[in-house]
Order: sequence, then C-alpha cells, then structure tokens
Amino acid sequence: MIRVAELPLWEATREQWLRSTLAVALLLLNLADVLSTRTVLAMGGTEVNPLSRWLIDQGLLAPVKVLIVGFVAVAAHAASTRRQVSAALGAVVAIYAGVVASNVLQILGA
Repeated sequence: MIRVAELPLWEATREQWLRSTLAVALLLLNLADVLSTRTVLAMGGTEVNPLSRWLIDQGLLAPVKVLIVGFVAVAAHAASTRRQVSAALGAVVAIYAGVVASNVLQILGA
C-alpha cells in the first residue's frame, strides 16, 4: 500500500507549491479578465488600457495573456527559492484579482 506522504509529489518545497498555486491563480484570473472584459465591452463599456485595447482590436488579447502568464510561470519556477519571487507573484495575483473584481462590479452594476 502506498501512502500519500511517501509520494514524490510531497517532496517539493513549500516555496515551489506556493509558486505553482500562484501561477495557476494568475492563469485563471487572466482568463476571467478576458471573459469579463469581453462582457463589459459587449455591454457598451470601454477598455481603458491602450495596450489591451489594441490587443482586443487585433483579436490577440487571450493568446498574448496566456503567453505572458506561461512565461511568468516558467520564470517563477526557474528562479531561485527566494521568498521575494513568490511575494512579487502574489502581488501580481492580487492586482489581477482587483481587475477582475472591477469588471464583475461593472457587469453587476449595469
């Protein structure tokens, strides 16, 4: 019988688990941002970020966001185990959570 605590999966450091969780959260929040932004735009809203507006006009917002999040996830995993990397990734997750919350509030308030 194999015990969960004996699986190699549990040998990963706490920092790697934190970064992995933050990277997944960042991916999900970016997808939620794309979907909620599309909803706001469909309701007559406007994109205030000029770069995002250009990407939307070109039909590139979702692919570019996925590429950026993928790059950030790989870079965070490859970085040293310094706590500052996880803290910075956590700050980016918090910013995107705020962006998605703002979009959702706009959707609900309309």
